[in-house]
Amino acid sequence: KTLSTLIIAIRNTVDSGLRTINEALATVKQ
Repeated sequence: KTLSTLIIAIRNTVDSGLRTINEALATVKQ
């Protein structure tokens, strides 16, 4: 139970990090 919660938290952190990187790249390309 604790492990799956941890994995979900990590996945959410990675997703938001990737989204931030994608937005930064899009800004640079403009």
